[in-house]
Amino acid sequence: MNALGKLSAAITVVLLLTLAVPLGDAGAQSAKSLVGTWSLVSSDSIDGSGTKSPVFGPNPRGLLILTSDGSYSLWVGAASLPKFASNNRAKGTAEENQAVVAGSIAHFGSYTVDEKDKSLNST
Repeated sequence: MNALGKLSAAITVVLLLTLAVPLGDAGAQSAKSLVGTWSLVSSDSIDGSGTKSPVFGPNPRGLLILTSDGSYSLWVGAASLPKFASNNRAKGTAEENQAVVAGSIAHFGSYTVDEKDKSLNST
């Protein structure tokens, strides 16, 4: 995965957790309370001036799975991903394949939680 893909995944994870964890209870959150399946709320890139831009367009879809042993799996995709005309991804056209690759990302690995900084980090 290239640096842009990793950055996009990291931003997505941060936004997922920032928007999904109840803010009023943030001080009481522990690593164990994050374990489970999370639905994507948004996937935005934020530039130096604070301007948000949707990375995967309006109403992106996504799923983050955090396991108790420190593993994670993330998938994010644009709501407008095309269906393959052949109904078989192995027979997709160049245009269909390009649209799917550009409009989605999958990432997996290990994570740690820094409760002091209230951050989730991929390792």
